[in-house]
Amino acid sequence: MNWESKDLKRELSSILNPNQVFTDPMELSCYSYDTSFYSAINPHMPQAVVSPKSLQDVVELIKWAGQKQCPIIPRGAATGQAGGTLAISGGIVLDLSSWNEIESIEPQNKMVFCRPGVTYAKLNQALEPHGLYLPPDPSSGDACTIGGMAANNSSGPRSLKHGALSNYVLGLEVVLGTGEVLVTGGVKGKVLKNVSGLNLNSLFLGSEGILGIITGIWLAVAKKPRARAAVVMIFDKAETAQKASQEIESRGVVPAAMEFVYCAPEATRAAASFYEELYVPGAEIEIICEVDGNEESVTWEYTKLQEVAKEYAQASRGSNEPHGIHELWEINDNIEGFSASIREGAKRIAASEDVCVKLEKLPKILREIQLIAKQNGIGIVNFGHWAKGHIHSGLLAKVEDPGEVDAAFRTADEIHRLVLQEGGATTAEHGVGFVRAPYMLEEHENGLDWMVKIKEALDPFHILNPGKICPLETRKESD
Repeated sequence: MNWESKDLKRELSSILNPNQVFTDPMELSCYSYDTSFYSAINPHMPQAVVSPKSLQDVVELIKWAGQKQCPIIPRGAATGQAGGTLAISGGIVLDLSSWNEIESIEPQNKMVFCRPGVTYAKLNQALEPHGLYLPPDPSSGDACTIGGMAANNSSGPRSLKHGALSNYVLGLEVVLGTGEVLVTGGVKGKVLKNVSGLNLNSLFLGSEGILGIITGIWLAVAKKPRARAAVVMIFDKAETAQKASQEIESRGVVPAAMEFVYCAPEATRAAASFYEELYVPGAEIEIICEVDGNEESVTWEYTKLQEVAKEYAQASRGSNEPHGIHELWEINDNIEGFSASIREGAKRIAASEDVCVKLEKLPKILREIQLIAKQNGIGIVNFGHWAKGHIHSGLLAKVEDPGEVDAAFRTADEIHRLVLQEGGATTAEHGVGFVRAPYMLEEHENGLDWMVKIKEALDPFHILNPGKICPLETRKESD
């Protein structure tokens, strides 16, 4: 590799300002991991980190990297759990987090343009005075960046009603693997609806930096809902919860969020500290359902939720006041936390945390996932987005024990294999990254060939985030 030299800092400093280039081992170690369990066990140090401040910085760096065949790994806040920002093959991490300007807000047009390092929280703070917000609400919203959200096509609890980030992207500024700049969504300007030409936005959203570096994002934003209401429901069985969720929708309710926790034994004791009636010994499922909109519609939907809860749940509690709604979400979090603390000395780890299954199979697969963990001798807490069949599995293992580490990776693999066998997806919002790349051939078959062809067309020097989603070497080995 002709980019590995003692003069790497000097070479990079000829392209960028020297204070934008970092090669000190102590600094590099901070970029050797994300929030995945894999990176905690197997950190990957880059050879350098650069912090661009302009489009030209990125263009010049990509052109240099193409000539040197040097891997470039884009990185936002590294809140990902799939190894997507790791320098698996070495190279240079492109830290976009400090390029964080909101360059325009157009309240009258309900759109904004920002750079990739702007955090979700910062953008919504800037939109607040205008009564606007960006609806997708990832749980890492205080830290995650808009660029990272675009590269991952992020979503969150309220995406049930309001959709993922892709529903709001009007256009992207992208630097391809050749250094060429591409603007999607129309170069003359952006509008709220545009179907001219192929939808290139969709090509890059969720591509995790393997096709191009996203350097600018045009977004549609929305008016904030005027009212909210929520109901927590405790169910004896997952099948009962499933019937209740179907009934909620059949009565005309459009939930903004419907989150669940697969309860550990006695987990609802965590709710009893708020309201004693929510303690249901042996309960299997807890669900929180939230509705939003104008005052009249929320009042009607809230009434319907309470009716369903009374008919199907063993216990329930609702609120249409901000403090009460916040308290209900705390109850949901506490039940999850209790279920995650059942193994003393174990740590919750992200290794198989994002599968999605058909709704009709959800109760069955939840129990099978619980059994897989038990057979491998580790704990597990399952939670996620009930009405989408979307399961987050937090594995509970003693990470200082090599045997339990192996058991955790084995459990993660078996969960992924089970979900594929049942016709599900290995990831629904956290992305493929490095961790789930080994499952792509089984999940997509010849579709993976076309992913590789697209990557080779846009990244002919194979420098953009190698080893992620559709690693070329993996596809070649299978031929």
